[in-house]
Amino acid sequence: MRSERDKQIREFLRKLWRKQAWKSIVLITILIIVIGVHSANQSRAFMSEFNLNSLLLATLPLALVAMAQVFVLLVGDLDISVGAIMTTCVIIASTLITPDADGGQTVIGILAMFGAGIGIGIINAALVHVIKIPSIIATLATLSILEGLALVARPTPSGLINFDVLDTLTTSIGFMPVAFIALVILALLLDVWLHWSRPGLMTRAVGYDQKSSRRLSTPEKRIRVRAFILSGFMAAVAALFLAAQVGVGDARVGSTFALSSIAAAVLGGTSLGGGRGSFTGALTAALFLSLITNVLPLIGLSSSYGLIIVGVLTIVGLILYQEDDLRALAKLTYKQLRRRFNATTDPLVKDYTLPVVHTVDPYANGSSGGSAAMYTNGTQNGAAIAVAEHENGHKRRILIKGGTVITIDPNLGSFDRADVLIDGDKIAAVGPNLSADDAEIIDASNMIVMPGFIDTHRHIWEGLLRNIGTDVPLEGRNSYMSHVLGRLAPSYRPVDAYIGNLVSALGALDAGITTLLDWSHIQASPDHTDAIVESLRVSGMRAVFAYGFPWWGKWEPNQPGWFVRAAKTHFSTQHQLLTLALAPYGPEFTEFEVSKSHWKLARDVGARISVHVGVGTFGKKHKLGEFGEAGLMASDTTYIHCTTLADDEIQWIVDTGGTISLAAPVEMMMGHGMVPTQKFLDRGLRPSLSVDVETNVPNDMFTQMRTVLALQRALVHNRALSGESKLPSLLTAYDALEFATIEGARANGLDHKTGSLTPGKEADVILLRTDTINVMPINDPVGAIVWGMDTSNVDSVFVAGKPMKRNGELCNVDLNRLRDLVYESRDHVIRKANFRLPAI
Repeated sequence: MRSERDKQIREFLRKLWRKQAWKSIVLITILIIVIGVHSANQSRAFMSEFNLNSLLLATLPLALVAMAQVFVLLVGDLDISVGAIMTTCVIIASTLITPDADGGQTVIGILAMFGAGIGIGIINAALVHVIKIPSIIATLATLSILEGLALVARPTPSGLINFDVLDTLTTSIGFMPVAFIALVILALLLDVWLHWSRPGLMTRAVGYDQKSSRRLSTPEKRIRVRAFILSGFMAAVAALFLAAQVGVGDARVGSTFALSSIAAAVLGGTSLGGGRGSFTGALTAALFLSLITNVLPLIGLSSSYGLIIVGVLTIVGLILYQEDDLRALAKLTYKQLRRRFNATTDPLVKDYTLPVVHTVDPYANGSSGGSAAMYTNGTQNGAAIAVAEHENGHKRRILIKGGTVITIDPNLGSFDRADVLIDGDKIAAVGPNLSADDAEIIDASNMIVMPGFIDTHRHIWEGLLRNIGTDVPLEGRNSYMSHVLGRLAPSYRPVDAYIGNLVSALGALDAGITTLLDWSHIQASPDHTDAIVESLRVSGMRAVFAYGFPWWGKWEPNQPGWFVRAAKTHFSTQHQLLTLALAPYGPEFTEFEVSKSHWKLARDVGARISVHVGVGTFGKKHKLGEFGEAGLMASDTTYIHCTTLADDEIQWIVDTGGTISLAAPVEMMMGHGMVPTQKFLDRGLRPSLSVDVETNVPNDMFTQMRTVLALQRALVHNRALSGESKLPSLLTAYDALEFATIEGARANGLDHKTGSLTPGKEADVILLRTDTINVMPINDPVGAIVWGMDTSNVDSVFVAGKPMKRNGELCNVDLNRLRDLVYESRDHVIRKANFRLPAI
């Protein structure tokens, strides 16, 4: 027990030490104490009230301008002009806040100083973010102009500043200036804002990756402009306290503060690369630098050595606190160059032919388009004829008449009896008694008409391995990870991945799933990628191809280049049924910096991110929390499972606008952890649903809806039986239906296209039979879907207006041919992996 406690303490201390801000503050505080004690021993004058008061007063302007620099560094920019802004404001004070100035003129002078600081900040922001001049060049130019104007206004020091104002600014309690106490409180509040508020999170996200920040609620440019304005304002405030020290207008009074402010910010733990910083750290470092200057005369050294020491300490700060950033920057630059090289030079030589199982290409436009005839076993298929007519333009409009219509659109609601008009690939209208003379009429009088189901996470290459691991857990020697990912996956050829994908995708369509995210961690080569994308294309379904790095063997350094190649080759337009995502390992399964680079890789090509988190024992190490604290989480990410996440990690997902995908049957039976539905519902985030692995569970959304609904209700009922009060609301069947449709569309980034029968959206529609023995009579249509139906009730499926299934049969699919291919490919994978199938 003691060793376990000691281990936990060491782990806590290790995590605490990794916080860069704490590291810098602790080290600088120790140095301040050591130097202070040494100086006190060298000279009694050091501990005098006058000297300590002077030290803290001298710290005020430096601390304020260092905090100004932090605002700009956080977003990845640099403000060299802060010292010149201070000089300008001191000259304004010497002009307006004169010894004979009354209260009104003094207020005008202070406001003029603040206005000048804000105005110069706006000019800097415009130069950097409108004219697009690099920040170091733009602010260097501003510095030069301001210093020239200062010399014109005050060629020699002149213009006394009102002594009453100066005395007010330097008011002290004992040796402690009141303003210094206020500054400490301000620094702490700013750090709370930076690390525990949504605006602070977005500010750090901007510094890390501007593309990811654009997916948050506040535009990236606005945050960057705000940083320069705040920097100018803080520099103006710093000028007030600098004026209190010098008492006169001087054109050179702020010249040293540009370097000193950067040094204090860097020593305080602020990253030069953006995305990380601490206002308290900047204040502590400013005190340290002021202490150095203060003690030099006491130990017999000239104050000229102060500039040398500041420069040396800046380099030390870079080495101590920026090492990870510099190393990551070097690695990222190298990887980007390598990716660009590999993306254009990697050979792609196919030594295989993909088999044909469709009689008509579902994506063909205006032609039968297949390499096979429109016949199955010698007989022309009625469903094939319907598709061929649709594709050839003979039937461009479809009117689904007289069905029970569940739109999943809160503005439209549901209809006991209504029609749905499909015009091309769009839903044209929903309502009773619609008419369209030129439309194909489908009688839906014994049907429920609703949007297609949406699966937000499935490894469909495992279609070859259905039911292969129903009795094995996720982790361990005899487990899904060891068998499926460790042994069977490496045996897949591109053609095996194609066939596995195809049988699973067609199975999804047969089950009424019109949209599916293919979490495809089988990308062993570019050939695998091309084969898989082709399988999704010919399946005819709407799909998100989530490119996943293989989970076996050594890391292939060409993988990022292959991903970029896939993005350029297959996803050059958004106007297609296939969209792109990245399925990285995630922070629980690889190093922080590696995961960070994967996130950036996805955002560089504009791809969404889908990632496993909170998975079994892997999820208990708080790795996602570290990602959140680093400002890397955003609304472009779907988090899968989340079963063993800590509460603060769940809150990070909610606060950053993320979406979640739950696979309740798999999570319960394989040992992922308790399904966290209620934890997210309590925070206002509704889940999407996913099948995950057909190695263990069936491929339909009926099972998913029933499981997540039954589990939530069971847990709430159990709490009631235990005597709890103020319980959460019970989920309804309609809630589950939303999870399986519109929430899935949101998680896939496709809610503008699908997920509801909203006119204008693409026509992803399914028809469910209500006249079958398993559900008749229909008393509650929604209850019947969720609790009574299964895949046998799926009569018709349309994707973007095209029929994929009609009259209970998949359109244009030669099932006998597909069956032969599935068994041949399965046997190859099993044989090559030397794997034994479960015994009867």
